[in-house]
Amino acid sequence: MSGALADGSSLAEMESRSELNEELAQAEKELQASLGAQHPLSNNSATLRRFLVARKLNISDAVAMIEKNTAWRAETLPVKVTPGVRAELQKGKFYVHGHDAQKRPLMIIRSGKFDPKTRDLSAAVDSVVQTLESEVNKLDAEVAAGTRDSAASFAVFYDRTGFSVRKNWDLDFLKGIAGTLSDHYPERLGGAYVYPCGMVLAGLWKMISPFFDPRTRAKVKMVTSEAQLRSLVPPEFLPKEYGGTSTYVFDPEAVPPATHVEAVPVDID
Repeated sequence: MSGALADGSSLAEMESRSELNEELAQAEKELQASLGAQHPLSNNSATLRRFLVARKLNISDAVAMIEKNTAWRAETLPVKVTPGVRAELQKGKFYVHGHDAQKRPLMIIRSGKFDPKTRDLSAAVDSVVQTLESEVNKLDAEVAAGTRDSAASFAVFYDRTGFSVRKNWDLDFLKGIAGTLSDHYPERLGGAYVYPCGMVLAGLWKMISPFFDPRTRAKVKMVTSEAQLRSLVPPEFLPKEYGGTSTYVFDPEAVPPATHVEAVPVDID
């Protein structure tokens, strides 16, 4: 394993350094051979490289991760947008708006809207998967069109406005997000910006951080000032209370209608 992987270098950083890119290219060939020519990902270079980097170029570990992911995708996708999933999407807890300073699509997570006492956990996690999958498909289309490089990723702005530990702390939901990102979307997270910060957040981060893999955890920035936040996210995508100029308001009615209705059991005498 190279030192670059040990210190948490991203896929994009590895591909920009010739000696590391050569090491990655060799590992990719070995992974392709291990998977076999008939595997659906065998010729998907960008995806293979993401799994390799996530597993520090360990071929057997990358194969195991890919097989687990393949099984998960077959079982989970496409997400069934039930009325419950649509209801979660309409809450505005998790949506995409704008981009960060590096032009990566910006996913907004608003922890002040978390509702652990009333939400359905499965529907909440499915709504996250639906949003992630939609955005990843857009990124991949841009890569295919040549408008983004193969290491395309997104950023997250974790907005803690209105957050209350008593009302909004949702450990199970956060664990679901962490596991989904780490296990099934390797090297897709380019950066995560958490604001505002404080002593309470430091304690909560100690509780949730072990559920993120080390590489994902290293991409999380605790933002301590509005000036720092504006250096990471352009002002046009930040609300005025954070020194931005955005007037964007999430519209729950813009969420597409449910596409799957669960059958209701009927008692037959």
